Amino acid sequence: MEPVFDDVYGAGLSRYARPALLFMMRLPRRTYRLFSKVAQFCVAHQLIEPGRPVVAGVSGGVDSMMLLEFLHWYSEQIDFPIVVCHVNHMIRGEEADLDESFVQACCQEWLIPFESVTAPIEDIARETRRGVEETGRAVRRAALIEIGRHYFEKDPLSLSNDKHDDTCQSGMILDEDLKDTNYDACPSAKTSDDDVNDLNRDGAPTDEMTTFDVALGHHMDDRAESILMHIGRGSGIAGLIGIRPRDGYFVRPFLNVRLEELIESAKELGVIWREDATNVSSDYLRNRIRQILIPAWRDVLGYDPVPRLATLGDLAAGDEEALSIFAKKAFIEAQLPDQSLSISAVCALPRGLALRVLRLFFEEEIESDESQDIAYGEGSHEFYTTSILAKDDVTFGAQHSVSILDLICRVDTGEITGGALDLPGGWTAYAKNGRLFLLHKE
Repeated sequence: MEPVFDDVYGAGLSRYARPALLFMMRLPRRTYRLFSKVAQFCVAHQLIEPGRPVVAGVSGGVDSMMLLEFLHWYSEQIDFPIVVCHVNHMIRGEEADLDESFVQACCQEWLIPFESVTAPIEDIARETRRGVEETGRAVRRAALIEIGRHYFEKDPLSLSNDKHDDTCQSGMILDEDLKDTNYDACPSAKTSDDDVNDLNRDGAPTDEMTTFDVALGHHMDDRAESILMHIGRGSGIAGLIGIRPRDGYFVRPFLNVRLEELIESAKELGVIWREDATNVSSDYLRNRIRQILIPAWRDVLGYDPVPRLATLGDLAAGDEEALSIFAKKAFIEAQLPDQSLSISAVCALPRGLALRVLRLFFEEEIESDESQDIAYGEGSHEFYTTSILAKDDVTFGAQHSVSILDLICRVDTGEITGGALDLPGGWTAYAKNGRLFLLHKE
C-alpha cells in the first residue's frame, strides 16, 4: 500500500517529488538565480568538482530537499555521482520513520542511490553523557563518512545517476552498545591502519585530499546561530568562523544563502518537504537562539544580524588561516630532535602564538599515539562512532594550553626547576631540563 505523508508542503507533479525529467527543463527565474549563485560559491570555495562523488545528507526538511534539488541540477551541468544518506534518530517515533520513507521515495523516483542509518540518539547520549544535539551531529557525521567510504573508497561502485535503476538501502542500525552494524545489501569492509592515519579525530582528512565530498544543507542562518553559540561559550577566533564552507569531507554549498531564499525557491519549484517538530522545540539551544535571541537583536538594534555575523565569520576565517600558518612555522622551529619542545623557544613567542603551538604539539602526539594503539572493530562504522562518542574522548581545551604555558614559563624564568601537569585521556605534560614532552599512561 502506498504510504501517506502528513505535514508536507508545496505541490508537485507527484506525491513525493517531481520527476527527474523536470531537471532537464529550464529553471524558474528565482531558482535559476539562486542555483547560479550557489554554483559560483562552489567554484570559489572548490566545494563540488566535476567527476568527484558526493554523499548528500538529506533529512527531508526544506534545506536538505533543496540541497538535493541543487545537486541533481548541478550534476547535469558538471557530471558527478550522488548517493543520498538519511539518518533516523529514533527521537520522534513514527514521524521519524515517515521522514525516512519520504526521502527514500524521492530517491527512488529520481533514481538516486539511497542509504539509511538508524541510531537511538537519546540512548547513546545518555550512555556517553553528551547532549542529544551533540550526539546526533556526531553520529550523522560518522554515518555520512562511512557511506562515502563504502561507495567510493573501500568497494567502489560504478555509479551513474542517470543509469542507476534502483536504490541500495543498507538499513544500517546502531544498537545501544554501538557495536552491531547491519548492512543488508552493502557490507562494509574493515577499517585499515592507512584509513585512520589519513583522518583527524573529527573524522576529517588531514594530510591527503578526500576522494569524495559529503554535502550538507547548512545555510547562512545556521552559520549565524553557530557563531552566537560559540560566542556564548567564550570561543576564540576559530569559533567565530562558525560553520565553514569546507570542513574535511564536509561541504556546505548553501552558506551564502538565507533560509527564506530556499523556502521561496522550494515553493516556486513545487518541492515537497517534511517539517521536524524538534526544530521549534525550546528544549534545544539552537532553537532558542533562532526564535528568541536573533529576533530580539533585530528589534533592539534595528538590523538583521545574520549577514553581519556571516561577515564576521569570513573575517575570522582569514585571521585563523594566517595565525595557523604562523603557529605551524613556530611549532617546527621549537621542536627538538627528540620531538619534544624547547621551553625557551615557546616562551619567547607572543602568548597567543605560544598557546597555538602547545595545542599543535598535543594534537600531533595524540594522532601519533592513536594511529598505533587504537583497536578496530569489525566495521569502520563502529570505529567512527565509538571513537567520536567515547566517554573518555581526549579533549585538549584552551584551559590546558594556558596551564602548560604558565608551567613552562615558570621553568624558563628559573622560578621552578621542573613540573608536571595531568591532561585528558591519561596524558601528562612534563617540563624538565629545558624541554616539554608528553607521556601517556598505559
